[in-house]
Amino acid sequence: MYKKQGIPLRTGWFSTAENEQLKQNVKDFLALSGIDSELKLFRPTRFPDEKETILSLRMKFNFLRMSYRMGKMKAGGKINGRKSIEGHIKLIKEIKEMDVKESADIVWEDLTHLFGNSIPAYLRMKFHQLKVTNVTDWSRKSFCDIIDFLYEQTLPKLEEELKDCEDDEEPTEQRQSYKLSEIFPDL
Repeated sequence: MYKKQGIPLRTGWFSTAENEQLKQNVKDFLALSGIDSELKLFRPTRFPDEKETILSLRMKFNFLRMSYRMGKMKAGGKINGRKSIEGHIKLIKEIKEMDVKESADIVWEDLTHLFGNSIPAYLRMKFHQLKVTNVTDWSRKSFCDIIDFLYEQTLPKLEEELKDCEDDEEPTEQRQSYKLSEIFPDL
């Protein structure tokens, strides 16, 4: 749609001026659309009674891709949900408690219950991501040193991120009534 209008959509790093322009655009969009908060604009599913109205206003006024960029700005460049951070935290603690000396000694099947019964390969991948992104020179360290580093250095940072996530989250709007079709969709 925007390409047809000759408007290029950029990805990647944005300058400070571009970020400020995005913030101003959000303020202008809120004023134009009548949506009364950024939270409603970016998280309409948290407001079930207003969700359809918000989504239709976003469509009407060509609201596109701004939500992703603004979410990334608010998260400091990272899009991590509370559950994602909790899962990294749990994984580090559980592996540390296992007190294993080699990664081959980890019984991944015993950890799957912590993550909604995900498959062991998923947990191994998450651990690899943790190790590669957080442990400098991980390929030259022993498994025990990697676990110690994750537990002593990375875990406190993740717990702080989790605390920040919980502070930033606003409670969702509670509804007093529901449509019968929402409770029993097959009827």
